[in-house]
Amino acid sequence: MLAGLALLTFTLLRAIRCVSFDRDFYLAEFRKFDIPSATYMSWEDLTRSVDALLQYLAGARSSPQLEVTVSGARVPLYTQRELLHLQDVAHLYSLSLPVITVAAVLFFLLLAAALVLAHRRAVNT
Repeated sequence: MLAGLALLTFTLLRAIRCVSFDRDFYLAEFRKFDIPSATYMSWEDLTRSVDALLQYLAGARSSPQLEVTVSGARVPLYTQRELLHLQDVAHLYSLSLPVITVAAVLFFLLLAAALVLAHRRAVNT
């Protein structure tokens, strides 16, 4: 049961991280939903915003904030409330790596223990 929970935790968090850090996924979704028209931002600014966000979530940038052009005016990309939210998200991402590691180690330890026990039972019967 515990091994299954460890494997599920590992798989779920690893999948979330894989999709969350997939730059091409974001850009494809921006194209699919015509985000430049919806936000009145250029494709270049949207691409820069994705790069800044992913770098921030990976810990390689101190802030995701950028200045972008919206309807011809230079404005900050994020409000203060959005920056606070992204700070929380970045913290959760940073916590996910140790959890993934512990879940993987726990799964393999429990798997090894189960194999040893199964081998001992087979030898004793």
